[in-house]
Amino acid sequence: MLLKKLMAILMGLGGLLGLSGGVQAARPPQPAMDAPGECRDSAFLQQHPLTETLRAEPFVIFYTRSGDNAPPLEDTTGSGTPDYVKNVAIQLLAANQYYQQMLRLTPPLEQPRYRLAKAIHVYLFNLPRGNGMAFDEVTRVKGEDGNWLPCALTIRISSKLNQPLNPTPAHELFHLYQYGYTQFKVGWLLEGMTRWIESAFNGEIIMSKKLQARPPLKGAELYALRYSAWPFWQRLAREKYGTVTLSPELEAVRYLDGNPVFRTTTLPGGEALEPLLTRLQELSQEQSRQANLPYYQWPEKLQQSHQFDDVICQAMEGIECSQP
Repeated sequence: MLLKKLMAILMGLGGLLGLSGGVQAARPPQPAMDAPGECRDSAFLQQHPLTETLRAEPFVIFYTRSGDNAPPLEDTTGSGTPDYVKNVAIQLLAANQYYQQMLRLTPPLEQPRYRLAKAIHVYLFNLPRGNGMAFDEVTRVKGEDGNWLPCALTIRISSKLNQPLNPTPAHELFHLYQYGYTQFKVGWLLEGMTRWIESAFNGEIIMSKKLQARPPLKGAELYALRYSAWPFWQRLAREKYGTVTLSPELEAVRYLDGNPVFRTTTLPGGEALEPLLTRLQELSQEQSRQANLPYYQWPEKLQQSHQFDDVICQAMEGIECSQP
């Protein structure tokens, strides 16, 4: 199935996108714990006109052929779509299948939080900083014809990546998977876990002997990290969970220059992802009930608060990441 989608992209066809008794004292109203967040209006495409699209379900990739936001325009297949854009689509489709079939995760568009979203919009433009961003809110934008496009999740990716081996598209997509499960958005969780997972796309991250001999990070030292928290997740997963092995179908997926999308065929400890994210989902719900907050409408400041660091540790049964 994935290979058929990729062939459709290379032929310029893209994927098919489905758009279209007695008196009692009054109690304060309880928030609807399962109500999804809003679909907010966004002016992004008015600020950054990206007039071209490549559709590869569930993704719609927006780009332009002119100006500073344009990616490299080389088109070796003659399909009319630049190789740069097609390589982004290839990585996203492969990563999406990997996360669902190999890691057994529920895709964002099937999560209750995102039932208002109909697609994942990917904007390729000249980011002022960094390689990519993923957003946890559902938004809608006006298209080139002035009509509102359906509500969608959003990823922004630099149009200036060192392609095709840069794993930014897969990295940002994994953030959407995380957002679908949990409200916690601290860096040591989001970025540390994702940096470990992206090793499937840029080669396995192997801890050095010096790092292996170092006592596991705990408490404030761990909580202050972002991307460099990956050894914590790798060590945790390898010690307690089984290895995920790449399917032959995914192993065969290639970028346009022939390079494999996946740089390693195994992810030791990969079986940790589904139970761990499911437990984080349960803990998010528990915190919502305790705070009397709608589950999918936490303020951003609360999501990023380190007050939940020790709570997050509770997701790892038998593991202590907080200081005694």
